Amino acid sequence: MGFVVVVILGAIISLALQTDPQEQLWGEWELVHHRVEKAVRRPKVNQLDYSIGHRLSPHQCERWTFDTQNGLSLIDPSGKRIQAGWSLKSRGDLLEITGLSGVRDLTIEYLDHQKMVLYYHSDLQIRGVVKMTLRKVSGL
Repeated sequence: MGFVVVVILGAIISLALQTDPQEQLWGEWELVHHRVEKAVRRPKVNQLDYSIGHRLSPHQCERWTFDTQNGLSLIDPSGKRIQAGWSLKSRGDLLEITGLSGVRDLTIEYLDHQKMVLYYHSDLQIRGVVKMTLRKVSGL
């Protein structure tokens, strides 16, 4: 009987101390590293055609700011600010970003108060999975 009570209390305490993934996302993040994994080469594309059809991809954004109202502000390499929306799907391991020419689903591989690792499927010149590592700059 005593063992069961200890186990139940331990489970309750661990659940109470667990931080909501949404709260961990809130704040400003900086892209510190990205690379393409599992790349599959596409046939060569005319650079002019590529630049005309180019859409912003998450790994091109240097700063990400998640607010408490599910708004996302992205800053691209030229300093342009792009507004988007975000939500967590599944069990909190899928980050859905809306407003970047449609919907982008990114898999959250790791998330804590200081670091986040994301994966997403690229549809740019090189097809593959892009791994992005972000570091938290400031919280909300």
